[in-house]
Amino acid sequence: MKLTVRGRIIVYIIILAISMSALFKDILLASIALLLFILLIADYAYLKMTKELSLDQQASSIKMLRGEEKEVRVKIDNNSFHTLNADNNWLSFVQNSDELILKVKPKRAGYYKLDSLRFERQSRLKLLAKIEDKSFKLQAEVYPRYIASLAEAIEYMVSSAREGEVASILKGRGLEYASTREYIAGDELNAVDWKATARHGKLMIKEFLADKGPSTHLICDVAAAGEVTKDELLTALISISLAFARSGNKLSVTIHNSGVEIMHTSSNVLSSIISYVIRNEVRRPEYIYQILDILPRARRYITKLAPEFWLKILTSGEMERKDKENGRIIEQNLEEYGYAIILSSCSGNYSVIADMVDVLIARMPVALGYSAPWMDVDDLEEAYRLHESLKKLLSMLRDRGVNTFRMSAGISGIELSSAIYR
Repeated sequence: MKLTVRGRIIVYIIILAISMSALFKDILLASIALLLFILLIADYAYLKMTKELSLDQQASSIKMLRGEEKEVRVKIDNNSFHTLNADNNWLSFVQNSDELILKVKPKRAGYYKLDSLRFERQSRLKLLAKIEDKSFKLQAEVYPRYIASLAEAIEYMVSSAREGEVASILKGRGLEYASTREYIAGDELNAVDWKATARHGKLMIKEFLADKGPSTHLICDVAAAGEVTKDELLTALISISLAFARSGNKLSVTIHNSGVEIMHTSSNVLSSIISYVIRNEVRRPEYIYQILDILPRARRYITKLAPEFWLKILTSGEMERKDKENGRIIEQNLEEYGYAIILSSCSGNYSVIADMVDVLIARMPVALGYSAPWMDVDDLEEAYRLHESLKKLLSMLRDRGVNTFRMSAGISGIELSSAIYR
């Protein structure tokens, strides 16, 4: 129990009144001091008899993705108490008449815990305050957002017996052979497969995959200022690759680190991206275990990609490391591409982006997906500098005709595609 600010003022007045009454032999001052003292004692007695606070639960455990907000509701049986736990960067409190709402919203992935809740109740006259610590265990496991995208991509690959990425099933006037089937009235005669017709003794038609148009080149700079921007980069990389796999559109991917090429693939793209992320970016084993808990069928798929799980080098995809000059990593076979998408955290190395745009912009439409590098910086001055630098870069790129879009925390593959081609 402690004195409030108002209580301390009353105590000072009592002391002053007693001193002045003793000095001047003033009965009125002594009476005032006695009255205030009685009020203080009465307030103390009222607070002492107050029923202790109780909670309807003592523990809670949640799992969530970075950037999400989840609420934990705790019933309280005495609405005259309010929480004293200081708000921090991952937890805030809202108190209603009979319940306490704990809002969990961590900025970064990781493991967070709270061991107790501290409550305060003030007396009726607000002269005294009573502090109570109540045991309450709150545990929050926060996963990077790219883990959800990775699980979605793996689920897509293992569903419908996809063990490797398949071409578009849309039929049309393409050049790539799809299948042979029996003739149906209305089919064009120039599509007749004469060898199959002779073999089966009936008219057979050869089908081709629809021509999806020019390929898109996705160029991802995995260099990031910190955990938040890295998470957004990987989420966008996986989401875009998954969106193209679902639509059947052609996609080639180049991954580099500030101009040093790490990987380039134009076949089995989604499988290669999954392999790259598991091998190079998944830092904690429990992230993969979480995917396996959700998708038990994925164990065979992941094991196929990594015979000794993710600790060994994965073999799928066209993985080879090359050292090339900035801007040169995307010059090979440019005539194959109709669009280019650049993903970057924009954490300061703008020369790499500028060199790439110089090479690409004269040949094809270019889109830049950028993150918010200041989210990984604690220093306010440095965060402002990064914000202003990025603002100038984006203005310059837009003037040159580059489409830009923000890789936000919860953006889906469909939303990314809309942002890129709008």
